[in-house]
Amino acid sequence: MFVSNEVAFRERMIGDTVRGMSVLYVLALMVAVPSVLGLLNTLVIAVLERTREIGLVRAIGADRRQIRRMVIVESLLLGTMGLLFGGVVGLAIAYGVNASLTALQSTGAPATFAIPVNGLLILGGGGLLLSALAALLPANRAARLDVIGALRTE
Repeated sequence: MFVSNEVAFRERMIGDTVRGMSVLYVLALMVAVPSVLGLLNTLVIAVLERTREIGLVRAIGADRRQIRRMVIVESLLLGTMGLLFGGVVGLAIAYGVNASLTALQSTGAPATFAIPVNGLLILGGGGLLLSALAALLPANRAARLDVIGALRTE
């Protein structure tokens, strides 16, 4: 009878953990959407502010594909910097929370902290993909700029 209670407890804990992780996934999505919109806004403003420079680059021989690539690479660089800084801060906070919860336990067991490398790689790839997707609209806008009109702007 004791074994069946232990198995039932384990199954209940696994179910609770899965539900808890689902909530965390929803929260991550709620953070990702405004981040992508913020990056999109930043890139649109950068393209608008550099209209003359983009026109000058087009006038000396750059084609639309190179201009598109320039904006996408800028977006990927911004996304990479955000991922690096966010990852370092997130890991530091996770370590602090883990150490705090371990200190609150009365077992005296040492704190164990493992960095989820696979999760970090998946989130990093997803973040870079979102950065590239956010750059598509501003990149197309920059590539379609009229060269003469862009050179006339101040």
